[in-house]
Amino acid sequence: MGFGWSLHRREGTQIMHGSSAEAPMNSILEAEAIALLMATQQMVQLNYFKVAFMGDCKSLFDELNQFKSEQTIRNFRRLPLCYRISLRSQERD
Repeated sequence: MGFGWSLHRREGTQIMHGSSAEAPMNSILEAEAIALLMATQQMVQLNYFKVAFMGDCKSLFDELNQFKSEQTIRNFRRLPLCYRISLRSQERD
């Protein structure tokens, strides 16, 4: 399964992009979460800390927003992945 991300300026100009391949995932939601985690890790490694992440998986972003606001997460199996994304996105805040 392939993943990709791209970094754009506010005006829409692409600065860089990256991609990776992983073993097949159990669900589309899991694949979207892994892709977001990969992008978050890359931004931290590249010293980008004021980044807005966008995606087309509303349920993933709903879970992350719920996790960030410390509300109850409906699906506890996704908790570790939400936690990892949240930790990476908070580095050097």
